[in-house]
Amino acid sequence: MLQAILLFLLTSFISALGSLQLGPVNASVLRLSLNREYKSARLFALGGALPEILYAGIAIWGSGFLARWANLQHWLDLALVPIFFFIGMKLILAKKKSIQKEDNPLNPSLPFIKGLSLGLLNPQLPLFWLSILLWYKMNLGLEVVSPLSQVGFLLGTGAGAFALLIALIELCRKYQNKVLEFSIKHPPEIWIGSFFVGLAILQVIKLILNWKL
Repeated sequence: MLQAILLFLLTSFISALGSLQLGPVNASVLRLSLNREYKSARLFALGGALPEILYAGIAIWGSGFLARWANLQHWLDLALVPIFFFIGMKLILAKKKSIQKEDNPLNPSLPFIKGLSLGLLNPQLPLFWLSILLWYKMNLGLEVVSPLSQVGFLLGTGAGAFALLIALIELCRKYQNKVLEFSIKHPPEIWIGSFFVGLAILQVIKLILNWKL
């Protein structure tokens, strides 16, 4: 039970951190919020967060498949370095996007369905969550094997993304354009990318220490 709670909290944090980058879902949520369509923004956020759970489930299946091959452990350790480095550098070097407030906003129909559709159009999520699962196992000793731990992990992926989107909506409701000004001056992609590059560096250090031992 304790491990499931730990997995939920840690995964929620990572999911929220990853959701800070300005992708299609949170860009749409921000745009709706800036135009004071708060109910539609919340429904859009819920739809956009649910695919995290689906893709995390695929990652759990993938990790179970890889676990059958014990001799892959060393290669998986090595593979985490370029995966985390690629994710980090892609974020750091990504072209910075901006959100514009619409003069004549239209309340979108079926915001939940639109959010769900956009969330599903993110094929990199299974690889992302698979790399996180491998990192949990190899560096933290956390294995997502039991049904309870799997539930904690899956709920964390969706809860973190949804909580982050709801927080963005509330920030827009209270501070409006100050949110945009802050995101332009301090692009979240820079420090999210730095976080993943840092994980890659830690993985390299771990490999060097294990090699010396």
